[in-house]
Amino acid sequence: MENKMKKILTACLVTALALTVTACTSQENRQVENPPKVIFVTAAGGLNDGGQNDDIYEACSDAAREYGADMRCLESKTGTDVAANVEAASDDLPAAVVTSGADGAKAVETAAKSHKDINYIVLDTKVKADNVSSLIFSNQDAAFLAGVAAADKSSTGTVGLIMDKSTAQDAYYYGFTAGAETGKAGTTVTQVYVTAGGTDTDGMNAAKKLSAAGCDIVFTTTHTGQSGVLRYAELKDMKVITVSRGGEGDDEDDDDNSALMGAVETDIEDALNEEIRDAVKGRFSGGVKTFGLKGDMVSFEGENGFSDSDENAIERWEHKIMSGKIDVPATKAEFAQFDPSEFRK
Repeated sequence: MENKMKKILTACLVTALALTVTACTSQENRQVENPPKVIFVTAAGGLNDGGQNDDIYEACSDAAREYGADMRCLESKTGTDVAANVEAASDDLPAAVVTSGADGAKAVETAAKSHKDINYIVLDTKVKADNVSSLIFSNQDAAFLAGVAAADKSSTGTVGLIMDKSTAQDAYYYGFTAGAETGKAGTTVTQVYVTAGGTDTDGMNAAKKLSAAGCDIVFTTTHTGQSGVLRYAELKDMKVITVSRGGEGDDEDDDDNSALMGAVETDIEDALNEEIRDAVKGRFSGGVKTFGLKGDMVSFEGENGFSDSDENAIERWEHKIMSGKIDVPATKAEFAQFDPSEFRK
């Protein structure tokens, strides 16, 4: 009987030890240093360009303060810098590494394989890995609403796009173009490009080119030169639609410009706050997470000259998108299959 009891006790101890080892392994994969670190690796161009990098930096800083984390930033001047910075950030054992865009996604895809215990957060591009959270915003839906509004308000039938070549903006381009062509048959969309980190003079020059092409309404999909665009538009009686990504980097002074017709808004602040909170508290979960019109994670907000009737019209288009009646294109292939005549009244 005594030998039998010893065998039972031995078996129990072995089982308990196995469970303990399993639990420790799981905990080690989620271990958070004290104080935890959140490291933001910027896309090419670095900080202080008034663009997406600044917005993400502010959102990360706010979340880090809220959850008692040490916020650090590694600036990337070129696309090549991103990979080296992501690797350096990973070696520093942070609670989370945050980055964005195609360069960031490519770097994270590589780093996540060799740093399986590090949590990564990537904006705007999909990376499928257990330790990567990809935050995808349906900017094409909000841009579609902006395009519909622009076509309706345009008296020339020609609307403009100002884009930044260095960032992924296909969703803005195809969404806005689809919306403009849907809103009013025969509407022409003309685009020009600016370089990230450019000045207000660059913005004014871009707006000047579009004005010369007959555009009376312009959608600027980048913060680069945005104040310059608005100032030129105010002088030439043009209207402007801007972008806002929910960061303190947005120029609030631009809100008072009479040329401002509306804004396409993306709530990266709330999305990043939740991801950083979970990483810091040791409950991070990877996966592709999509944010859209539902929950107001992306939206189009009318400003100067936008009537109640205009708002109601936008709400009807919004409902069609959320109900699945309109599948807004975000890529070249999707746009090629899109027929705007199907959705016109």
